[in-house]
Amino acid sequence: MRPSAPFCNFIQFMALFGITGGMGAGKTTVLSLLGELGARVTDADDVVHALYAPGAPCTRLFRERWGAGVLDATGAVDRRQVAARVFADPAERAWLNQMIHPQVRERFKQEEQAAGTLFAGVPLLYEAGWEADFSAVIAVWSPAEVVRERLRARGWSDAEIAAREAAQLPADEKLRRADHAIINNSSLERLRDQCRLLLSTLT
Repeated sequence: MRPSAPFCNFIQFMALFGITGGMGAGKTTVLSLLGELGARVTDADDVVHALYAPGAPCTRLFRERWGAGVLDATGAVDRRQVAARVFADPAERAWLNQMIHPQVRERFKQEEQAAGTLFAGVPLLYEAGWEADFSAVIAVWSPAEVVRERLRARGWSDAEIAAREAAQLPADEKLRRADHAIINNSSLERLRDQCRLLLSTLT
């Protein structure tokens, strides 16, 4: 008999599932909903935040490469300053990825071993060539006009949005490559239903 909700009892095996998608598609919301439904979740952005904290090794390396202006008043890495550099220069973006990606992957492996099964949010999963690391990849997709409204609400200019989009695979391509899809173009309750169905499918 299938276990009943919550879903925290459904996992009997080790697996790492990747949650990806374009900017502003709703990946963080999907991870939150999966967590509410009992899944173990993690997010590459949270790992990066820890790597960018005051006194972290990456903080020192970034200061050596880009100067003190890349840090905020607390001594943490200012992500917007980093973005301005790496999205304007492919060589700098490649250097950043070489520094950060191995540490994020190692953290995921550690969390998967502890959790048994893990849903990991990875915005640049395909761009980093990580698809083989995952048992399955789930793409979160939203309409382009909705995405741009969300990103503008974060304070991003159209130029910043365009620069980041140019450095990533199109959202439609991520959707095409993925094993499963979550379409975020309706209500939060509809999104929760899709997350519930995803968990049922994967178990």
